[in-house]
Amino acid sequence: MLRMFILVLACSSMISVAGAADGKSSVFGTIKAELSCDDDARVYNPADIAWDDSGLAYLLCAGSCSVLIIDVEFKVVGEIGRCGEGPGEIENAATIEVVGERIFVFQGRRVDVFDLSGAYLARITLRMDIDATAVIVGRLLGTTKDRDRLLLSLDADGNVLEEFGPTCDGATWDERYLKCGTRKLLNDDDQVVLLDPVFATVSWKEGDEWVDRSLGLDSGGIWREGGAAYKRFAVNAVCGVPGEDRLLMAYMEKRDDKQVSLGLVNSEWKIDKIGETTESVRQMKISPAGELWLLLWSSEVKVFDWSAVSHR
Repeated sequence: MLRMFILVLACSSMISVAGAADGKSSVFGTIKAELSCDDDARVYNPADIAWDDSGLAYLLCAGSCSVLIIDVEFKVVGEIGRCGEGPGEIENAATIEVVGERIFVFQGRRVDVFDLSGAYLARITLRMDIDATAVIVGRLLGTTKDRDRLLLSLDADGNVLEEFGPTCDGATWDERYLKCGTRKLLNDDDQVVLLDPVFATVSWKEGDEWVDRSLGLDSGGIWREGGAAYKRFAVNAVCGVPGEDRLLMAYMEKRDDKQVSLGLVNSEWKIDKIGETTESVRQMKISPAGELWLLLWSSEVKVFDWSAVSHR
């Protein structure tokens, strides 16, 4: 049974809102707000974030098995979930999406569904693992290495409406993982785009064919050691820019470089570099309100004004 905590807070101690007085800044500009595991133990391994139509943010924290509900003033106003594998419980969660009045928390083949207040509604058990997800033109999409096609379209009950996209062939699970297991699913101005973060290639549909394009980076690679396969990513994180035919990307220019570069990928699939950072970026998304949210491997979340970044 799900234990749901709705915490209406009288103070903003969970997220510190940065103002002109503290002067905190980075390559992304002045920090509007930040959330850290040092201040709130629930902010452990933040993995993904989604928004509803009212502007509430739903921050999936994989390490603490919870979803934090954050309002437009960057205050935590609710919490969903606890650790476990039972209905309404969260374990090894990877992504979160909001479609209409429902929240979908993806955990491999398990998808738990909540309403916007955090009340548990249902558990969907799929026949395949879902890796990356996105909502594009109202459709709930996911990638999988367990089918012939890499992309799936799901309805609100978890039924597969369509299988499409490039093929994901291979005789073994390992072969499929190496080919498809880390593909990112992006919304590029309402167009479905797939990105391979190891080799920095993008795929999209032209007519009836899926085409590939290299982003010109050469910092990724795959190697085997002790019977396991390892991947080095050329692209750390990437997201679409709402309303624009561009992608925002954190990437590595050199294999051994500790600096992470930030750039905008234009309609010609060329990278316009903005700057560099040492931030350990895991995920980044731009909210409907125009804020850039960075989810860091250091169990921190930082929020910036996207317009200030994009017009630098």
